[in-house]
Amino acid sequence: MRTLVLLITHDLNLTDRLTSSLSGFAADTLTIESVDRVSEATQRLKQNDGVDAVVMDWDLPTTRGFETLLVLMGAAPELPIIILGDDPNHLRQMNLVEHGAQDYLLRRRLDADTLIGMVHSAIARKSRERILFCDKENGVGEAHAMAQRMTHLAEHDILTSLPNRGLLDDRLEQGIALAKRHRRRLAVLFVDLDHFKHINDALGRLIGDELLRAVALRIRPCVRGSDTVSRQGGDEFIVLLSEISDAEDAALLADKIRLAVLEPYTIASHRVQLTASIGVSVYPEDGNDPETLIQCADIAMHHAKERGRNRNQFFKEEMNLQAAERQIIRADLRHALDRREFVLEYQPKVNLSSGAITGVEALIRWRHPSRGVLLPLEFIQIAEDCGLIVQIGQWALRAACIQAKAWLAGGIRFGTVAVNISAVEFRNDRFFQDVCGILESTGLEPRYLELELTETAVMRNFEATSAVLQSLCAMGIRIAVDDFGTGYSNLTYLKRFPINTLKLDKSFMHDIPEDANIATIVRSVIHMGQSLHLTVVAEGVENAEQLKFLQAYDCAEGQGYYFSRPMNPAACQALICLGERRWPRKSTFPPLRAFK
Repeated sequence: MRTLVLLITHDLNLTDRLTSSLSGFAADTLTIESVDRVSEATQRLKQNDGVDAVVMDWDLPTTRGFETLLVLMGAAPELPIIILGDDPNHLRQMNLVEHGAQDYLLRRRLDADTLIGMVHSAIARKSRERILFCDKENGVGEAHAMAQRMTHLAEHDILTSLPNRGLLDDRLEQGIALAKRHRRRLAVLFVDLDHFKHINDALGRLIGDELLRAVALRIRPCVRGSDTVSRQGGDEFIVLLSEISDAEDAALLADKIRLAVLEPYTIASHRVQLTASIGVSVYPEDGNDPETLIQCADIAMHHAKERGRNRNQFFKEEMNLQAAERQIIRADLRHALDRREFVLEYQPKVNLSSGAITGVEALIRWRHPSRGVLLPLEFIQIAEDCGLIVQIGQWALRAACIQAKAWLAGGIRFGTVAVNISAVEFRNDRFFQDVCGILESTGLEPRYLELELTETAVMRNFEATSAVLQSLCAMGIRIAVDDFGTGYSNLTYLKRFPINTLKLDKSFMHDIPEDANIATIVRSVIHMGQSLHLTVVAEGVENAEQLKFLQAYDCAEGQGYYFSRPMNPAACQALICLGERRWPRKSTFPPLRAFK
């Protein structure tokens, strides 16, 4: 039976993202109907036509959160209402459940799995409430049996049958009370599978679901009967260790889980290997309530990922400051587009034989009103987490096309302008249409545009990726693989996809020519690119020795501080004009910065 969710939000990208992610499930699992105003929502609910649950954005532009909640409860008192927000502490402090909501969802964790699990749990809880208050004439025994079934559905994850977040919170509350009474410790482990979404995209959701079930079966035997293994949705699991002597106990169990997850899986003839990053928090040192302990373990898990993945990380107090900083940046990011705080800088690519400028790469910068200029590494991941990356990416692509068109109108020849496309943008179902629309509205001919995609982005579903890339290529748009050498070792896509350029990751440049192993890798990539008729661009060229090495092995192009730092459009235009005076074909041709 179809479950219909009425989503009330002004964030169209959120609606598109959820609809896209739900497309991988069976058609009758869950569908979304979206409105952006409370008045539309109440009219829809009064029709009493098939809506099973409501998901309400707390930060609607026209009404206050509590006011909206009360209006919706009045329009449809029988439906469960779930709140969508950004700040877990703020949502928890408002006691939303006491005011009539069934639960709340964090925007940064919102995906199809999480939404499905939360909606079904909310519907089950609401049904249980109605049953418990039913008239006696319905039969006490029947009502009791139905209530038990509904209780199980409300407290367990549908996919793995593990306890869900609601049941985990109850057990964590009890565990904290016992630990406090007996002066003991307990630990929370936040387990996140590394790169699971990439595997899910490549092999399909059905195999992904089987893989999650297999992981659940691996984790459960690692802990004691008194402990709780819970699935939070997606590829996230939380383990409650109800009693530990010291932190070392938690570390040993975390290692045990990590090694269990690491063993290879064979599912539908696919051999898959997974790793897990695990964050650990301990009561009472890191917190004395469920939300704080889970949040601290979550923060620690992200630090484990930042340190290279496939490792454990205990929470440290300084991590809270970093998490608070991310929260502030997330809030500021929501207003950055409206306030026109983003700018593009341009860095030239250079022919390593002649020194001629062959193109420029557009690089986004955020001129933050209080923090100064922020580089992509400081905010792009946050933009992806909170669902803003598509809007920001569209702005950057449009701004780069407008600048390229202006240069061409002024008679300035720059080759191509390259724009970075994140994996999240590329997976958007409307990506191709959006690119076409931007080119049409700006008037830029496709042959002047190059799209830079990471290996992660192109290693999605082969058929879907190939169709998009073929369509872009047919228009005349060039395709580059960015950060080459740092992602997948499966290079089949280089032959199957219409790729023009490989950009050798700058991390390889640091150690050449001194490191013989790295030098061998670089030579191999250059040779492979030549054999496949691809243009190889070395990123991060910073000195004459690196340049000479690349020239010796006929690397086509280079980019880096040795030639020029990224610069504003006017400075880049001046450099392009100066670069038209071709210098001699020498390995020591002057860096472009000398012409400023």
